[in-house]
Amino acid sequence: MTAKKFSKFNDNFKLAINFNIQNYKVNTLDFEIINGDYVRYKEHLQFLSQFVQNKKIQEVYDHATLYVMEKFSKKTLTKILLVKNHNEQFYRDLQDLLRSIAREIIREYPVKKTINFSYKNTSSWWLLLSANEKEKIIYDNFEKQTNLSKEDIKILNIEKNKITVEFLGEIKPETKAKTLLDMEYFLRKNVESTLELFVEEMKDQSKLRRLYK
Repeated sequence: MTAKKFSKFNDNFKLAINFNIQNYKVNTLDFEIINGDYVRYKEHLQFLSQFVQNKKIQEVYDHATLYVMEKFSKKTLTKILLVKNHNEQFYRDLQDLLRSIAREIIREYPVKKTINFSYKNTSSWWLLLSANEKEKIIYDNFEKQTNLSKEDIKILNIEKNKITVEFLGEIKPETKAKTLLDMEYFLRKNVESTLELFVEEMKDQSKLRRLYK
């Protein structure tokens, strides 16, 4: 047996993760909508099912709900403060079920050491770098990991461990989310373990459209 199924449910929907017990990643996620009113969230759950495939359970715990929110609630990550403050109960329930499954998994398998459920202090070496030094390190790693240059992505702000970027040009929301997640994971592994990436929404260049928004 290479996988084990973990599931949780509430009155509205059920989630089941098939967890690979060899590489400690998610094989698949299945869902069942219990409350007929929640059929409107079918696309959300389908996106979630695709997003979590081959992800470490830590990434599912930390980011999965945020990226579903970003895609469907028309908010960028910089505008999402806390899931619990979202006006749709669905997102709060989604995070509760996903994190409940994650905690059950780490109780049974030795993945607990790789999951950080609390915030660590940012390393002093990173904090002491100048803004230009930080930008150079980030851009170098963008090119190394995703082949993105300054023509593709722009660093808007670096505040301690939080880096806000803007994608230049057209990019699909699902591609943006995956690129951001992969890039953040790469930066945490190779640069500084507490770094967080946020994306800023590009402004509509049409003055007329902005007037009527």
